[in-house]
Amino acid sequence: MKTKSLFISTIAMVVLLVVALATGTFAWYTSQNTASADSAGLSTAASTSATIALAWTPSGNTTNVTFGVSQVEPMIPTTELATYDTSDGGVEPEFESGLLGTTPGGQEYFRSVSGGDPWRQKDSTLAFNTLYLRNVNPNAGARITTSLTLPTTDNTGETIVDNNDILRVAIYSVVGGSTEHTLIGVWGVSTASAAYYGDLTAWPGEGDYTNYLVSTFMSSASESTLTLTGSGNATATFDIPQSTNAVIEIYAWLEGTVLDNDRSALSTTGSEVSFDLSFSAATI
Repeated sequence: MKTKSLFISTIAMVVLLVVALATGTFAWYTSQNTASADSAGLSTAASTSATIALAWTPSGNTTNVTFGVSQVEPMIPTTELATYDTSDGGVEPEFESGLLGTTPGGQEYFRSVSGGDPWRQKDSTLAFNTLYLRNVNPNAGARITTSLTLPTTDNTGETIVDNNDILRVAIYSVVGGSTEHTLIGVWGVSTASAAYYGDLTAWPGEGDYTNYLVSTFMSSASESTLTLTGSGNATATFDIPQSTNAVIEIYAWLEGTVLDNDRSALSTTGSEVSFDLSFSAATI
């Protein structure tokens, strides 16, 4: 019993720093043509016990991993985020972002639509992008509790001073040799802040803008919201059998339907939004 008790509780902590938006040249709501974002050097992940480990290789048993330079930009997933199985034709989440124009009547419409590249986990050398969470206990399975601590926001009412409240983080797990990518959860700073999904449209020419107006999309998207796991250190769980790996997939983005030109101006070179991701394990 004493030996077994050693496996009751373990914690692997991942501290991730992702940069917000670098300049006013890239935003969901903008009439400009170019897009850019800044990058930031990232921090480490650590495991405090031998029962679970984080590594960039299937056989790794390290106590620390370091994330490389990356960026986060405004966008939305094109469809509702959910568990998918590649053996049944399921594909990883896709994202889109849009640049806007203004109609002669002063209404904003989607002038162009482009694919979005959300923040993804990478090692410090950028050579590896597959993160393994390993249950190295040969005697028992592990129930993994996933927790995200998101940045606090100083926004009050209509006073907007940071973009922390529009950070969105989705985490998937792929356990063992499974082809199923299980959605662990989608986190936002506040459960009251909606996270939208939807397929944007881009106006192909002059004429009737009706179907391409931002107001039209937002009206139809009002029913297309992601269910947020929560904010702060809200948790979700999944299981890993004994002596088995799980691949951890992380997506981070800024809520594109909220980020306008004013918010874009908040982000300058070197600004960052950060979140802490931790995994704790108990035997099952």
